[in-house]
Amino acid sequence: MEELEQLRQEIDRLDKIIAENISMRLKIGHLIGTCKKKNSLPLENKEREKEVIRQFTGIAGPNTRPIIEAIITATKAEEH
Repeated sequence: MEELEQLRQEIDRLDKIIAENISMRLKIGHLIGTCKKKNSLPLENKEREKEVIRQFTGIAGPNTRPIIEAIITATKAEEH
């Protein structure tokens, strides 16, 4: 059972890092939205989204597509 507890602690550690990185991504998304508005640029860029999904799933695996799509959706909400 000690091994299981160690693995769970590692998951908890990684979850904290993931949450911190998502929070940082959302803050940057807000700044991007401000920049786009200031420069009269469209808020959505489907080609950019496809590229982000491709890169993310290329690193993390195809089963992670719903995760990055949810992160993109949250980031776009911050841009508005």
